Amino acid sequence: MKKILLKNLGIIIPHGSALRLLTDSFPIKKMQENFNIVVICDNELITKRIRNFCLENKFILKGINCQKNNNYSIFKRLLRNVRAFVYPKEFFNVTLDDFWKVFKDEHSKEKIKSNIQNIIYILSCKYFLARKIFSNIECFFTDTKFEESIIKNFMLTHILTTSFSGVDFNDQMILACRRKKINSITFIQSWDNPSGNGFNLCKPDKILSYSYSMNRQLENFQEANSKQIITVGAIQYSRWKSYARKSNNFNKKKLKILYGGKSYKRFPYDFIYVKEVINCFQDLGKEIELTVRPHPLALKKTNNGKYVHQEVYKLLEVINKYNFVKIDLEDVSGERLITYEKSNSFNEMRDRLLEFDIVINIFSTLALESCVLNIPCLNIYYETNEYKYAKYPTRLNMCQDERQFHNRQLYKAVPNINSYSSFKKEIKNLIDYPDIYDKERIKASEIILGDLKNSERNFLEAINF
Repeated sequence: MKKILLKNLGIIIPHGSALRLLTDSFPIKKMQENFNIVVICDNELITKRIRNFCLENKFILKGINCQKNNNYSIFKRLLRNVRAFVYPKEFFNVTLDDFWKVFKDEHSKEKIKSNIQNIIYILSCKYFLARKIFSNIECFFTDTKFEESIIKNFMLTHILTTSFSGVDFNDQMILACRRKKINSITFIQSWDNPSGNGFNLCKPDKILSYSYSMNRQLENFQEANSKQIITVGAIQYSRWKSYARKSNNFNKKKLKILYGGKSYKRFPYDFIYVKEVINCFQDLGKEIELTVRPHPLALKKTNNGKYVHQEVYKLLEVINKYNFVKIDLEDVSGERLITYEKSNSFNEMRDRLLEFDIVINIFSTLALESCVLNIPCLNIYYETNEYKYAKYPTRLNMCQDERQFHNRQLYKAVPNINSYSSFKKEIKNLIDYPDIYDKERIKASEIILGDLKNSERNFLEAINF
């Protein structure tokens, strides 16, 4: 029998979310029918579990420092910083527009630099030719010798990244692929990637998109050629759709409620909103069992095991006051980068979600995941006596999240709550009419995530050139 010569695929893992795709979602056994796999992973993510995972699957594991090349020249840094907020003006992007205002305000004291950045930004958003010129200049000033050495040393024929723009090392690997003339593939890891990550440095040969809805975002916001885009579905949710509830029933003594927090870099006030949830159901006279699940990025710890964010201790203080409230902590490690310590966590997350009657959320992916499973969900973002919006541009203002492009895709399926009175009204509405948003949830998840049933097959077909 003639032996098949396998190609060499490098999978780039610069953060915990990409690592989770590798360990939980990618059909690695079937990928190995065509590829030898080299895992190129940030050193801080490599734990004993990851070493064993790579050993068991016969992967080559290469540890690197993904921040190594962040010591850019002044020209590169200037162009990179502005590119993170650029979008074609004819397709107004409120997400990036808000982010730009924050960035501009934070750097307003550096007058000369700020003025130069503003000129580059205005020209880039307004003119296609300007985007092209500035991109070429940035590419010229981008050193990819380190990335090219990885390609050469492991004789890689293909590179797979998991985000389109927004992660420097991914961008540089794609540029290195272009320079070394090898195949580059990007699987879109998150639904907010095309609209929220700013403009791309250079485009991969293939972009694996979730859905036709995401295709349009890639074409409009990233100016990707439709011939580069392949619609495969969100492979990480391939085993979710068949678990979706047919209906919801709240005719029970106690409702099981999940409160899902946000990254503390954006919203460190879970301890405030948890009190709002408790008060709301008490005012309605409804007994609950409340589970509080902080965002994994809120759980970063120092080397001595203490939480980086002190607000976690305030949250624990609130939770300990009530016997019907408990905390559910994701098993993660890491101070700069988060590593998920359990394998198969996507499916475990699905099973845990199905335990709850209602999900309370603050514009995180949990809202979309609730829609896939047809679980009623609300986004809350209102001011309280303890939490007030800042008067200056800042990403700490949750009212910005409400108008972000990707979150707006769910506005018919997941009500957005802008006051305590609206919160009580919408909870009562869900209790009285539990099927009120069922159709909207299922429809929205299908439009955003695409063909989940055939996503694995589509993915495998797409990565083969």
